[in-house]
Amino acid sequence: MAGSDQQHWNQRYLAGEFGFREVDPFVMEAQKNYLQPLLRENSSSGADAGLDLAGGAGHHAVWLAQQGWRMTLADWSEPALEIAREKAAANQLTLDVQQGAALDVVSQYAGRGHRF
Repeated sequence: MAGSDQQHWNQRYLAGEFGFREVDPFVMEAQKNYLQPLLRENSSSGADAGLDLAGGAGHHAVWLAQQGWRMTLADWSEPALEIAREKAAANQLTLDVQQGAALDVVSQYAGRGHRF
């Protein structure tokens, strides 16, 4: 992502444009019907780790952490990640936050032994 694009997104988050969105109903439904059964069945195998790539201010990552997932949130925008850190702290949640380009974060995530 070009530097000007990153600055554009940083400005949008700093202006409050995306900081406090609601969780998408699709994510809630997917958690209920597909992800939660995996969490229960595979919690000892590390399958309870999730990656929210380009997750912005973390509205999905924080919500999934509330549901029991060990979440990693990745985004290019540091202001967005700061909002996510604040949300996680306010909810007494642990959230692994990674700032960087999508491919770099995926490589690091996979390098730690996580599967996709």
